[in-house]
Amino acid sequence: MGSDSKPTRFFIDPTLLRLGKWLRYLGLDAPFVKSGMEIQNDGVLLTRRRDLEESGQVVQVPSDRLEEQLSWFVKRFPHAIEPDKVGSRCIRCNQILVEIPRDDAKDRVPDYIYQTHTSFKICPACRKIYWKGSHPERMQVFLKGIGIQVGGIV
Repeated sequence: MGSDSKPTRFFIDPTLLRLGKWLRYLGLDAPFVKSGMEIQNDGVLLTRRRDLEESGQVVQVPSDRLEEQLSWFVKRFPHAIEPDKVGSRCIRCNQILVEIPRDDAKDRVPDYIYQTHTSFKICPACRKIYWKGSHPERMQVFLKGIGIQVGGIV
C-alpha cells in the first residue's frame, strides 16, 4: 500500500496500544488485534515487532515514543485523519460515538459536568459517556506541540 493510499482501518497489535488509543481519538478505525492473522483486506497492521515482514498490509512503526509515532503516522498516512472525525470514536472500544439528549446523561456524569455542559455522546458498546472537557483540549495541545493540527473536539 503506497504512502498516498488511505486504508480504512489500522489494526493495532499489542506493541502499540497507546498509539492505537490516540488514533481512535483522531477518529480512525483502529481495532486492537492479538496477531497479524486478524487483519482484513481493508486495512493495515501497525506493529513494532521486527519478526513480522513489512508488506502492503504490515507496517512497522519506527519508534517507541508516542510523539514520534504520531508524527511518523501523519507523514506516512497524510490523508488518513479527517478533522471533522476527531473525537468521534470511543477510545476504549473503537465504536462510533452517538449524540444523546442531555437529560440521558444526567445520572451518568458528575453533577458539575451535567450543570456545565450541554452536549454529550455515548459509546453504544461500552456505554461510556463523553463530553467536551479539559481532557480533549489537553490532547489537542499535545498534538499541536508535536506539529499535528486537527479540529473537532467531542
